[in-house]
Amino acid sequence: MLDIGLLSSILVIVAVMYAAARWAPVGSMHANETIDRLYLPALAAIFSGRVAAAALDDPTSLRSLRALLVLRGGVEFWPGVAVGVAVLALGLRRSGRPIRVDLVDLAPFMLWGYGAWELTCWLRDGCFGPATAFGLTPDGLTRPQFPVGLVMGMSIVGLGFVVRHLWALEPNRRLLVALGGVASVRAIGSIWLPHLGSGMTRHHEQSVAVALVAVVALGFGWWRTERARRVPVGDQTRADPDDVDAATEAQIRPHRVFRPRPGLPVESPLPSEVAGDLPDA
Repeated sequence: MLDIGLLSSILVIVAVMYAAARWAPVGSMHANETIDRLYLPALAAIFSGRVAAAALDDPTSLRSLRALLVLRGGVEFWPGVAVGVAVLALGLRRSGRPIRVDLVDLAPFMLWGYGAWELTCWLRDGCFGPATAFGLTPDGLTRPQFPVGLVMGMSIVGLGFVVRHLWALEPNRRLLVALGGVASVRAIGSIWLPHLGSGMTRHHEQSVAVALVAVVALGFGWWRTERARRVPVGDQTRADPDDVDAATEAQIRPHRVFRPRPGLPVESPLPSEVAGDLPDA
């Protein structure tokens, strides 16, 4: 049986990616090259995520190709992301392109594609959430539910624009912002998504762990940057604090020898005892 909802979501994602490549192109790539760089990593991410989900939930389904191709059976998000990024980086390396820079340039497109997947949850009857007086009613339920997937999708799309315009950050930090942002959105959204039992699901735990790692890495990078920006001071073991201030000033603003041009009555900016030692012009 053909899954119309799933097929419709995939078509919307493809249309969004092509539109983004035309309207927000990567400066170092042609629009078609942007799509060509992403479709193989996307397929690798989906397939590896599906295999990981089958191995964790029902190992016997690994023997059936038909069972593996049923995406509604579950896809492990973060293992799929890891494989997809690895395939993308390998392709960039084989082409001799700067891996980190291109990963940052392509990160918004990956975020927009994933955001489109979440935004099209209503096409798959998968916009679940807490029961409310208004919202969408998925198949099999009688009460409307707040569409958490729509909020997650809008957040991910907005994150894509943020990552695209964070020019002041270096590539590694922009990638960490993208990674931590997605993990945070998924971790928060998982609170209201339906699940069995009262504890955290495997997907929820993975998102929380990834978000914490990204935050710690960003914090450590910020600490290293601030430490490197500190102005070196003089020897703190000196008893006279004036000596420390003088050493600091000398390091920040080193003195330059002032030599006035001949015949011009220019007053020397140096102290008199220093200017007196200079040879006459």
